Amino acid sequence: MKNQNNTLVFDIGKTNIKAILFNAKGKIINEKNQNHKFTSKSNHLNIIQVDKIYELVIKFIKKISNDFIITDLVSFGLIISSTHNLAAPYLISDCSS
Repeated sequence: MKNQNNTLVFDIGKTNIKAILFNAKGKIINEKNQNHKFTSKSNHLNIIQVDKIYELVIKFIKKISNDFIITDLVSFGLIISSTHNLAAPYLISDCSS
C-alpha cells in the first residue's frame, strides 16, 4: 500500500526545478531535481517559457505518483531579474482531490 498524507512541494527557480515529497511527519520521502533553461532575455525583457516549466512539473508529478499518494501540492519559487530585482512568485495550494 502506498504511503498516505504526503505533500509534494515544488521549488521553481531561475535555473532549477525541485520536487520534494514530504510525509505527514515532515520527513522527505522522495525528491526530484532538474536544471532547466526555460528563461532567457530578449530586448532587455526576461522571457519565461511557462509551458515548458508546466510540462516538467507534470512529469515530476507523474513519476512520483507512481510510487506515492500525493494528497497536497504546494509550489513556490522566485524567478529574479538581476537587472531590476523583480520577482514573480508561483503559488499553488490545496490541490488535493
